[in-house]
Amino acid sequence: EVTHTMVRILSQSLVRMFSKTKRIPLTLVDMHLRHEQLPFGFFFKETLPINDLTESLRQILTNNFSVVGGRICFQEGQSVAIQCEEDDTVSLSHAVSDKTMDYWLNKGHSYSEGGGHPKLLPLFEPLFTPGRHDQSSQNSTDNIGKSAKGSLATFRITHLSCGGTAIGVNFNHAVCDAASCFEFVKCWGLEMRRLEYPKISNNRSRATCAGMATRESTECMVMEELDRKPTSSLISNFFEFMTNILHTSPQQETVNKEITQKTEDHTQGHEYIVLEFEPDLIHAMKRHGIQRQAGNDASGDSFVSTNDMISGYSWLLKRCLSDNQDWCLSMVIDLRGRGGVARFHQDENGVFGNALTNVFCSLAKSSDGGSSFTIHAISLAAVAIRASLTTGIPNISDRVASSRLGTPKPHGNEGRPCFSTTSWSRFPYWKLIQFSDSSKLYGFHGHPSYPLPRGHSFSSVITPNQNGGFSCNLLLPREKVAQARLLHQQAAQDFLEWQQKIDTID
Repeated sequence: EVTHTMVRILSQSLVRMFSKTKRIPLTLVDMHLRHEQLPFGFFFKETLPINDLTESLRQILTNNFSVVGGRICFQEGQSVAIQCEEDDTVSLSHAVSDKTMDYWLNKGHSYSEGGGHPKLLPLFEPLFTPGRHDQSSQNSTDNIGKSAKGSLATFRITHLSCGGTAIGVNFNHAVCDAASCFEFVKCWGLEMRRLEYPKISNNRSRATCAGMATRESTECMVMEELDRKPTSSLISNFFEFMTNILHTSPQQETVNKEITQKTEDHTQGHEYIVLEFEPDLIHAMKRHGIQRQAGNDASGDSFVSTNDMISGYSWLLKRCLSDNQDWCLSMVIDLRGRGGVARFHQDENGVFGNALTNVFCSLAKSSDGGSSFTIHAISLAAVAIRASLTTGIPNISDRVASSRLGTPKPHGNEGRPCFSTTSWSRFPYWKLIQFSDSSKLYGFHGHPSYPLPRGHSFSSVITPNQNGGFSCNLLLPREKVAQARLLHQQAAQDFLEWQQKIDTID
């Protein structure tokens, strides 16, 4: 038994799968994300049996997700790939906690003053050493071999004092993105309920049409798929390119995302807050944004999405809190079915992997110098986001080098400092994830969890609620928490009062 604060580990085992030996080449997106982890927590009101969870996990790993048990392999003469063997394993731990689901749902991961990887909640088994920017940790994915150090995923089942169960999954971002993670957990639940689930492909070569790899890496992947050896010059160029990527420090990669405000050290740490957007507030915000878009767009297209409004809202909030009034926004975009990359999800029932890119958006300072956090400024930010998505995504297949996609080169506003935001609002996990016939998903825990640079940082993730609203999980300096809550309260009130005034006029 191993004891953590408020969590006691009862057992830790290796779940062995039975798979064929194979290599799954990685895209440049996969490699750029290899120092990030995706710890997602799924909460259920009933006590789910550990034996059933273990066996169903073994079955889906063997039948559908063998890539999860592999290790990243980087050897000269070959493209970078996940190497899968017949005796692959993943780590599964069983724990108990004297705390309730609601207690853990309101908790966030913690960061040290110097940045680096966060210290995850004890509901998760970490892949990286907290507080470190380098990868000399127990699970460095640059290692070659079959030791546990190269693990691409870990799992922890925690039975809570309230009788509920927390399922903590933690994927290395190199192996999949959030959409694929949700698909994995959905299939796990279906397997445990002895229901059929779709066959998912691990073939990354399907992703190359999305502009996720250079022509050289695409050719390497396709030729390996056909069991043909790439030319020596092609391999040499690709190997040199991947060496440069692999030798980039994780800290520098994080800085390249430009989510940091300052470079000097601060004594204050960071903290998570959750900004709630109830359905009535969402309705008011979207109505205001559509009205603003209609006034700006001569074509008559007045569409502004809910995600545009919340992204614009968090963008301006970060600008106001940080005093970086001219910073742009870098949005992480799921490419499935977008930007001419439909093939990515037409390989059987989908591809398990990363289908991501960045789209950048800029907004001029407001007339008062940029410090304004008003409903009109928020709607203008949403309109700017919609315009950037409209112009940025259709050409994504031609952008083989954008931020996370290969060698960075200037494109639009990409050379300017940016805040980053991620949205999982498109994923209906409340409806799809279920581990027994009587117990549906009660709660979801998902926070920013990539390594931070030293200094102040602002980052956010947007998630859907069960009641039709949304949450913005915001990571920010602790000293800014009170100001952020006050600004959110005032802006929400202003949107609702505007809605009431419009209804009265109508």
